[in-house]
Amino acid sequence: MQDNKKYTKKLTDKGTFLSAIITLTIVFIVIEFISFGLLNLQEYSSTQVSTNQVIVYLNDLDENTKNELSKKLVELPGVSSVRYESKEIALKAAVKELGVAVNEEENPLSDAFFVYINKSVKLDQLKSSLLNMPEISAIDFRTKALEQSLNFAKGIDSLTIKASSVCIVVGLFMIYNIVGLSIKSRKKEIHELLEDGVKPRKLKKKFFFESITTIFVSTILSFGIYQGIRQLLVNNIKQILPGYSATTSIIDEVIVAAILFVVAVIISLFISFFAMNRYFKISSLEKIIDKEEVEEKNEIEEIKNSENVDEKEEIESEDEDEMIGEDENENNWEV
Repeated sequence: MQDNKKYTKKLTDKGTFLSAIITLTIVFIVIEFISFGLLNLQEYSSTQVSTNQVIVYLNDLDENTKNELSKKLVELPGVSSVRYESKEIALKAAVKELGVAVNEEENPLSDAFFVYINKSVKLDQLKSSLLNMPEISAIDFRTKALEQSLNFAKGIDSLTIKASSVCIVVGLFMIYNIVGLSIKSRKKEIHELLEDGVKPRKLKKKFFFESITTIFVSTILSFGIYQGIRQLLVNNIKQILPGYSATTSIIDEVIVAAILFVVAVIISLFISFFAMNRYFKISSLEKIIDKEEVEEKNEIEEIKNSENVDEKEEIESEDEDEMIGEDENENNWEV
């Protein structure tokens, strides 16, 4: 009998362990795919923003003035970098594109700076600053196109923040419940061990290290499964869109998996040593067990009462059918 009891405990532990691994693995896979989508969106948004530029055409300036102007442009709020292009290079590019011969001595173009802007730029302020610079003869400032691009980038940032917040809250809640369940499901075993003189701190350590093992295995499994599904999806997308390529690197994905592991371990530490303290105190544990036993008894009584009511209704229904049958027989005899 004692051997059967030990075997049952081991089976329960194994079942709880496997259940926690499967559930955590699914949660991690979902979070990793959401992160993959958000990282790709952010990368795409950054690529689009990095192409936003304003072209400023210069007056005839010497080299020192051009260098000083370059420094002034970079220091403007919202400017990420500048690139200089001489009128000779611009003419060669135009000749190559149009396929016509032009005399370099009759070059009608001007030296120019390509001013690349970031998401924090204020377009009106930047435009005003550029127009007030005497070194600049004209500017190519496509306000509408720039506004659309910046609004799109801001929309992606807002979506990323909201989706990340929801993902974090749901993920923390799921991890908390999964790890906590491994303790709650074995409260009777904990009670027996406490009665046998095992110290609560020792039990807490046992559950904490068991949780770490569960989290580690789930992290490895989820990352491997995620990589396989991700590669399959990317290959299928490439067949439809040959130019498509996933912008997130394996390093970013490893970082996400590592963050998941660390966060889950921290939650497990909090649960094992603080949140579930009452499950490691005999008095509190007895109250929990007694309460659950009372609830189970009440449920059993409700089920029995429900079955009795059903049986009573069936008997009454049968009696009514018999009475109706007798009435019909009497009527037949009278006829």
